[in-house]
Amino acid sequence: MAEAQVVVGKKILKINQSYTEVERESKAIIYSSLSFIISFIVMYLILTYSSLKLKTVSEFGPVAALCVAIVAITIFLIGFRHSPLAKNEKIQQLSLLTRSITTFAFGCAYSGIAFLMTISTYVVSADYLHLSTIKPHLMALLLGLALALTTYIVFIHATRASINQLASILTIFTISGAFASMFTAQNSSWWQHHFSALGAGDSWSSYAFNITMVISGLIAASFAPYITREYIVLKYHYKSARFIQSLFIVIGICLIIVGLFPYDTYLVIHNIAANLMSITFGVLMISLPWTMPRLPKLFIVFSYSIIIVIVLAYFVAYNRAVNLLELELIACSAVFVWLVLFARFMNAVTHDNRKMVQ
Repeated sequence: MAEAQVVVGKKILKINQSYTEVERESKAIIYSSLSFIISFIVMYLILTYSSLKLKTVSEFGPVAALCVAIVAITIFLIGFRHSPLAKNEKIQQLSLLTRSITTFAFGCAYSGIAFLMTISTYVVSADYLHLSTIKPHLMALLLGLALALTTYIVFIHATRASINQLASILTIFTISGAFASMFTAQNSSWWQHHFSALGAGDSWSSYAFNITMVISGLIAASFAPYITREYIVLKYHYKSARFIQSLFIVIGICLIIVGLFPYDTYLVIHNIAANLMSITFGVLMISLPWTMPRLPKLFIVFSYSIIIVIVLAYFVAYNRAVNLLELELIACSAVFVWLVLFARFMNAVTHDNRKMVQ
């Protein structure tokens, strides 16, 4: 493992670069091979000699998806410890609780994505490829391949964890969870109302939606210490760093409340959290010229353009030209695009600043 030093002002920041590329690829292959061998042997023995009989794709799919989800979060927790973010000197100064919650939430996002992709694959295999029954050795082989691929991808991502990745995973996980809830919703008329209708009731789809909101909230709040760390590198004022950190924490808490308090049983609390989240995002984008003056003017203009689009969409919805769901689709799409670009621009500015001071 290597260690680099970045000079910022009169301070020297030590950045542990964790694995080299060769080390990363080598360990990913080792973990993938172990996942394949162990899962193949264990699953084959279970299917052949135990009382558990999984003969059809529909029976095997959920079991395989659960195994993939467990392996995904386990491998992420193993790999993330060696990522640049986890090794960063400033991040290590955070409390153990803060770092644990951040890592767990990030791991849950990978686990959720892996689960949804696996279950979708088996659904497609059963419905469109007309696969009904699978022999034990083939089931074990398919599970082994799924776990090996999951292990490889998650380990590589975990050891390269960055703010860009955090934003992208937040977006992918939230969209994946929302779509999973949409496609399995028992109330076929939910789209005539709003997104929150997906979290109402007592069904698998409502649980999927609400859990997605809670984990997304944890990830959004996790932006806070990392954004603060980037501010320190860029020599921004401490108060600006704390302000941005507070806004992301508020956004994350609001998402968690939206998931924990469905609108059909806790309407007032749910609406307060949703509206506060919207207002906080607006404050975050409007304040960029003062809190983050080093960001390009193009991104500032883009941020203000998103605010204008959302406001116009609100007035159109107010005049009944579109329903509330369409307004939420416009707002959510704009916000997630902004979030990913914000992280990428932040990383780009930090990278350029580091090159200048070296």
